[in-house]
Amino acid sequence: MRWFNLFTWKPLALLLLLTACSSIGISWIYSYSLVKDKAENDLSQRLAYLEFQFDRALLIMRKFSQIEVKTCSAEELSDFKHFQLKNSGSGFIISHPDTFPKYKYCSSLGLLTIGEQKTSSHQLIKFEDNHEQLGMGEFKYKLEGVSHTGLFLGTKLNGRTDAMKIDIDDSKFFFKNFCNECRYMYGELFNGYPIIELGSDFSSPLLSIEIRSERYPLSILVKLDYNYTLIKSIGSLWWAGMVALAFWLAIFFAVLSYRQKQNSLLNRLQNALQSGELISFYQPIINVDSGEMYGAEALIRWVKKDGSIISPGYFIDELESSSLITPVTLCLIRQVLDNLSGILNQDPELKISVNIVPEHLEHPHLLDALESMAAQGEQVQSLSLEITERQPIYDIASAKIQIARIKALGLTLKLDDAGTGYGGISYLQEFDFDYIKIDKMFVDTLHFDKASSALDAQILMAGHLNLPLIAEGVETKKQALELLQRGVHLQQGYLFAKPMPLDDFICFYQEATKPDNIVRKLRR
Repeated sequence: MRWFNLFTWKPLALLLLLTACSSIGISWIYSYSLVKDKAENDLSQRLAYLEFQFDRALLIMRKFSQIEVKTCSAEELSDFKHFQLKNSGSGFIISHPDTFPKYKYCSSLGLLTIGEQKTSSHQLIKFEDNHEQLGMGEFKYKLEGVSHTGLFLGTKLNGRTDAMKIDIDDSKFFFKNFCNECRYMYGELFNGYPIIELGSDFSSPLLSIEIRSERYPLSILVKLDYNYTLIKSIGSLWWAGMVALAFWLAIFFAVLSYRQKQNSLLNRLQNALQSGELISFYQPIINVDSGEMYGAEALIRWVKKDGSIISPGYFIDELESSSLITPVTLCLIRQVLDNLSGILNQDPELKISVNIVPEHLEHPHLLDALESMAAQGEQVQSLSLEITERQPIYDIASAKIQIARIKALGLTLKLDDAGTGYGGISYLQEFDFDYIKIDKMFVDTLHFDKASSALDAQILMAGHLNLPLIAEGVETKKQALELLQRGVHLQQGYLFAKPMPLDDFICFYQEATKPDNIVRKLRR
């Protein structure tokens, strides 16, 4: 039902609107890019075509320079004709030896007058190619009484000027007959002489690109109007719509995922840490034999702003396996040292236990912070660290280093939940513990099996290791007395007190120090 609510008409309408707008935008941008790339590619190919024509003309002219032309005699005219027949791809060739009168040129048709009458305002362009003198321009001439005008490329070699007419085939310049009225192509020499012109020019093009030859004095310009890109974009709307829909669906589900992540337990824990909702509660540890309070265990509680408390069973596993465990542990230690400074000053023998995880023994961050606190005069020696067996310690060598630092600070180390997890006896062999804590599951066996072989085995092992025991989860007077008979003096559980907030714990501590305290009543 929740997923159905996500697709109510408002977000669906927004999704469709965004998809439609994005489709138009994507198709337009894609089409513009495509048209631009095609225009640039077309220009490069058209320029290459022109340069090829001029290269070919130069090659022919260099061959022609080997033919002798001095007087335009019948023999030389025959050589002219023979050369042009042999080189069928050549254009109309003319030659002007330096000894000829001005404007007089020899051709395969005989002596011609060329360039005597100015055909246009375009001047002859002179340039060089590999130190070879070249020229390019427009000339007018007559053949069989008919006037002709053409573009000639000339060379200056061996004391004469040779030139060949260049014929440009306009049909090579538009590959496809597509919306020719939407595009315009114009090529000219640097003197303004037009070489090609296709389509109709327009004043406000969408795209205008010009490319110049690096070898010849010419350039080509192409213009495209909006209709050309529009026609292209219409054809791409269907797939642009699919891309846009996929994009906005991805954004939609990313936002949904982000919102779910914002509401995830780990993120909520981080917010709780930042807003001060993770509070230290305290459960007393009692020496049942002497009736004195040995210390307490600081237990984290999630107290919401409205006063409600989230059960630790809901979040402890997530917290211990996350990167938040170290900042939360330090926050808890800071609360203990700040809140109980008066009591710890008054009773320096009181020990406050704080739970740690294997990560704290495999990395130096927690001990770095504790050493920094000790250097500032904080009462870290009143702390006792409890390492649980619920998670394995992989880096034994690093753990030994951190434990040595713990001992150097004057802290005690307890093995919590002994016999219920990964380490067991191996941890007792490897690490220097000060206490062993008996888990509630072993204490509970006292209800059913007075002998309680597993519990007795733990007590026997602790005796051999000369390690004091602390029993957790003591809930009845019978359990407390039977544990005491077995030599387990330090006990913790609901029989004595539940985990309580700071103010209640201070009151409990004050009551526990009175002569007629709860433990002495228990033993009557």
